[in-house]
Amino acid sequence: MVYLIVLLLMQGCMWIDDDDDSDDATISLEVVSDESAAGNRYDYGDPEGPNAIQVGQASESQLTSLEYYISSIQTCNSLTLDGTSYSNASGCLTLYSGNTSNDYDTYLADEARSDTSNYVDLMDSTSLTNLQNSQDLNSDHVRSYNWGVINWYRPLKVTASVPLIGTSTTLYTKDGTVTSSGGSGLNTTYENQVTNMDTGSAEEAIVVMSNGGTWFRFQNPFTITEDDISNNETFKMKLVFNPRNIIKGYESSTRTGGVIKDTGSGYVINVPMLDLSPIAHKSSDSVIRETYELHYPNASSPVFDVRLELYYLNSDSSKTIYGVDVKYIYTSSSSEDLGDYQKIAYVVESGGVLTFQDYLENTAIGSFTRGSSVGDTGTAVLGCDTTDIGSYCTSGTISVETELVAIETVE
Repeated sequence: MVYLIVLLLMQGCMWIDDDDDSDDATISLEVVSDESAAGNRYDYGDPEGPNAIQVGQASESQLTSLEYYISSIQTCNSLTLDGTSYSNASGCLTLYSGNTSNDYDTYLADEARSDTSNYVDLMDSTSLTNLQNSQDLNSDHVRSYNWGVINWYRPLKVTASVPLIGTSTTLYTKDGTVTSSGGSGLNTTYENQVTNMDTGSAEEAIVVMSNGGTWFRFQNPFTITEDDISNNETFKMKLVFNPRNIIKGYESSTRTGGVIKDTGSGYVINVPMLDLSPIAHKSSDSVIRETYELHYPNASSPVFDVRLELYYLNSDSSKTIYGVDVKYIYTSSSSEDLGDYQKIAYVVESGGVLTFQDYLENTAIGSFTRGSSVGDTGTAVLGCDTTDIGSYCTSGTISVETELVAIETVE
């Protein structure tokens, strides 16, 4: 299942025929909701291990809707990073501008519930057409772009069902009372307190996130040149989003901010920050995704896997990485709650060995070698300082086994 939206921006040069702009240079932006063909390969049985808690994750079919109030989409030359947030954006090209008349500071759960016009559902192709836009460009936009930036209002809307592994229990999103769970001002964290999360059907629920924007680094700069304008070149900028297994559910979790929490049973549904992989390319080219699973090798290691997705261009024989996405994935033996995987900011290559780093240039995944065919295996390490695996790994690195599980075109 693939959803996409196209925002067309016209880049004019020299003389423009207003009656026929088909020969102008263009760039189109596509937001692509596309699950990997690797699928959910796990045979879920009974959870194992000490102090096991019930955990689960929603497949793409169980994530019915995921709605964001997007205020802007940009591509920029430079940013200053601070975790998932940013500042000092410069050399930016605005690809989409939404309604910004609402006060960001005071727009919270009640405002979101009554808003029927500003939200876009990433799981619905018709809804995504609301992001369509056109803009003329000129030579002022000729530069290299290294970042994608998306800004949104903090409340999002989600409808999902999360089956718990090895049980007959399913958790359903419910909408209750959104209340502060810590912090103050714009640093306040919120949780949606509900009851009977394990009964009935899924309802649309409000989740208020900790901030309203994030960055996406192009692992290979996207450059618009004067020659591109003169030659009427056409480009696409794809923002790829894999919805499979991103919504997690837990039993008796102490996790708070950005969650829906059953105040009676302690069940929690966690919604991660929006994470997209940006890939810019000529329209004549296509995007390829390599999907890897990283497995912990023994029983004393954490009982979950890591999904690593690498994006490159079909025309590039060297397979230069343009985008990276990493997610934790539960296995049949998973028995603990998880946070979000560290956002990858940098990819460093040396002699064919890759290191994936966070925004502080700490190693998230290291000693990694790519495969060439589905089924190829290898080894790598995860940096303990950038993972959320508790007592298993508090410093240094931990070894994992790698497997290339899919190579596919993203459309």
